[in-house]
Amino acid sequence: MLIKRFVAFFIDMNIVLSPYYVWSVLYATKDLADDGIEIRGSVLFVVATISFLYHSVQEYFWQASIGKRLFKLKVVKTDGSELNKVDIVKRHILDFFEFYLVPIIPCLMVLINKKYQRIGDKLAKTTVVES
Repeated sequence: MLIKRFVAFFIDMNIVLSPYYVWSVLYATKDLADDGIEIRGSVLFVVATISFLYHSVQEYFWQASIGKRLFKLKVVKTDGSELNKVDIVKRHILDFFEFYLVPIIPCLMVLINKKYQRIGDKLAKTTVVES
């Protein structure tokens, strides 16, 4: 299940980052090409917002993102109760810090936790399971 979860994450991140990829190809200047593409704060904020909305909306309606649905995974509450809006916000409120600033932390959390929970899952009392 861990491999499925990591591959699902990479699929979702590619979907979330695709507008940035298009933007960088269409609007990258010679200076950016010479120095490498620099992710500015405003772009990072936009990407984080898109990611938050992408995951939150899908988990609200389907309990899973596109990547998770491809691998038949879903997000559930650890106590078996229904996933609600507050749980979804709690689960994703720290995504910016978890995935964009220090991405190794959620990977380690999932690996060392018996319920495969990252920080957002712990906060929301959720976990990802096979459906």
